[in-house]
Amino acid sequence: MQLCSDSLSDIGKQRSKNEDACFADPQAGLFLVADGMGGHPAGEVASRMAIGAAVSRCHSGLSADCPDAEIPQRIEAICQQLSRQIHQAGQDNPSWHGMGTTLALVCCRENLAYLANVGDSRIYLLRAGILQQCSKDHTLGDDQSPLHHILTQALGADQPLEVHQQQLELQPGDRLLLCSDGLTNMLSDQAICRLLSLPREPQQLCQQLVAAANDRGGLDNISVVVVLVEAS
Repeated sequence: MQLCSDSLSDIGKQRSKNEDACFADPQAGLFLVADGMGGHPAGEVASRMAIGAAVSRCHSGLSADCPDAEIPQRIEAICQQLSRQIHQAGQDNPSWHGMGTTLALVCCRENLAYLANVGDSRIYLLRAGILQQCSKDHTLGDDQSPLHHILTQALGADQPLEVHQQQLELQPGDRLLLCSDGLTNMLSDQAICRLLSLPREPQQLCQQLVAAANDRGGLDNISVVVVLVEAS
């Protein structure tokens, strides 16, 4: 399998700063999106801290010599470490107190993808024209509920952390999307499916998804990572 990817983070049309962060490394098979908790101080600090530390720890802890069977446990440990690190940074710096972030993580190893998320940043699989959400929204309600945006899990929170994980066997033609809720609050799954299905390169797909969310109002920061799975 070969991976081709790109990422894009945009401030949107309503926010004064971008509290999102994202990362894509197709050679390492590592893809990340983090969304700093809105309404909390230093959300942008938390998201960037999460991405930077996750990249470092995943590169060392999920290296090629790590047995496949150990990857889920190591991802769990990395997420728990990140949460403690962000929480402690908030305790040590009064201006950062209470900061937190979501995290969506995909680690690809040959034809297997290991998925993990905390919060409401999502991971989607597009296969044969069908879009499937592979992540779990850690919120008080579903998309139709007025409480759907209130997180029950986040990195940095002073509570036990629940990490949702899933494993996928990748196929040529698959497309993966990681995104913050600045995309999913603006676009339906049907609209995302239509745009992600277009015969475009990852950079163009990222640009079109972000542009569509901004066209619908761009009420929040918008971050996307698009991964195309191709035959070797």
